[in-house]
Amino acid sequence: MGLEPVAVAARTNDEVWVVNHLSDSVSVVKLEQGGWGGQVTRTLLVGDEPRDIVFAGSDRSRAFITTAHRGQNNPIDPQLSTPSVGRADVWVFDANNLGNSLGGTPLTIVTLFTDTPRALAVTADGSRVYAA
Repeated sequence: MGLEPVAVAARTNDEVWVVNHLSDSVSVVKLEQGGWGGQVTRTLLVGDEPRDIVFAGSDRSRAFITTAHRGQNNPIDPQLSTPSVGRADVWVFDANNLGNSLGGTPLTIVTLFTDTPRALAVTADGSRVYAA
């Protein structure tokens, strides 16, 4: 796993995703039977200082990860000195198809005009995600 894990979310009974704050990554972990151990099966490279993760959708197939709007893994120009540019991102992945690139391929990166959200919440039916 990565450095300084700060959040974990269970996608299924045998798979959890761990947000690594200092590594700017998310580790996908396959749990052993009984949940006493596990193995990292994939590492996703995300934006700077990720903080939280939730899964949404009827089959929990969409992963939403909050990050700062900067960092070496961001495929878009962060425009750090440009006025009116958001300072936080939410990276969205298809959990069933993470892409072929080494660090995973996000479906989209949503830029927010706020500080990096510290927490995410999802409605019980998985239809909406909220940032706090």
